[in-house]
Amino acid sequence: MKVLSQAEKQTKFDLYWQTRDLEKTDLRSQKRSEIAFDMLTKRTGKLLDVGCGRGWNALFFRQKGFEVEAIDISPEAVEATRQKGISASIFDLEQDELTDAYDVILCLEVLQFLVDPLKALRKLRGALQDEGELIISLPNEFHILRRLKILFGRPDFGGYNAPHLRLFYPAEIRRLMHDAGLRIISARPVSIIPPNLRLLSKLGNVLSRSYPGLFSLSMVVRVAPEFDE
Repeated sequence: MKVLSQAEKQTKFDLYWQTRDLEKTDLRSQKRSEIAFDMLTKRTGKLLDVGCGRGWNALFFRQKGFEVEAIDISPEAVEATRQKGISASIFDLEQDELTDAYDVILCLEVLQFLVDPLKALRKLRGALQDEGELIISLPNEFHILRRLKILFGRPDFGGYNAPHLRLFYPAEIRRLMHDAGLRIISARPVSIIPPNLRLLSKLGNVLSRSYPGLFSLSMVVRVAPEFDE
């Protein structure tokens, strides 16, 4: 697998944001922010938003009272975050080193884009303060809609230019956390049904909690370092 230069990554992820359905993406980001906040025990402190995207997560947590810093590989994403009044900088999670320590680190829908997500996760683990909390969100690539598309020969993932380099599902997410020396304290599925569909989204929430492998679009987990590490 080719390792891209920082300039190539910046171009790739600028293009990624230029081709997104921003309204849909922003709604999903806001929903993950609410879930992440509900899962945290901390209500103040220094927070790092890794892979901040358009800045909605960072803005949400700043409004909740956290001291927020944001990083992303995409210059366009960093600029969009700065326009929301957030301190944001260009950062390559695979190459650059974190030099500070944080009470809370958010890494929402990021690790699937990386060549070595385990190395990146260990880096984030090392940047936690004592008793710090890390919130990770990763996609469930094999939900029921994806399985049906595969069955009928019309998969909508993979390919030479697919943005996701690593494919996750609930069991693989648990394995990644374990291998990184992290224990899962709590986990919440995100329904495949968009949050703006109201009654249907309520049904989706019930189904995703009951059958996360089939009806969750992603999983949000709160993790902390193992005590014996």
